[in-house]
Amino acid sequence: VLSSSGINAEYGHAVAGMMRRQRLCEPPKETYYTWAGNIYKENYKKLSKAFTDANMPVVAAEGGFFMIVDCSKRSFEFQKSAEYVTLDEDLDVKIAKGIVNNFKLAILPLSLFCNPSGKNKLTNYLRICFAKSSETVDRAVTIIRSFE
Repeated sequence: VLSSSGINAEYGHAVAGMMRRQRLCEPPKETYYTWAGNIYKENYKKLSKAFTDANMPVVAAEGGFFMIVDCSKRSFEFQKSAEYVTLDEDLDVKIAKGIVNNFKLAILPLSLFCNPSGKNKLTNYLRICFAKSSETVDRAVTIIRSFE
């Protein structure tokens, strides 16, 4: 039984949304998963090109909904600020904060997902989700292209 609030309601809304999307798939025999998979592949390609052109190479991965980019190969104007220079944080954390604050692009430092013993190996990488609408990804691509 689905309630009007709580986790059951959220699950019910998710299932209902998936069923609505299934009816919208073209051609009609295409499954929601094929339809969504095709959109995500296209989103990955768009973001990959934008980051590569911005001198932030993409680390190839298979599976998942997140893209990993190397932030150590380029510099940003915000890295010259006194606030940035005095931050006592790893490179990926500082770059992610700068991108979020200066460009309003949701991006996460990969080192935050690591235990302390393996953290040092991943401080040059950022994580971004490409399981978004095409419109959202197109806006992100525009932002990435605006990196100075």
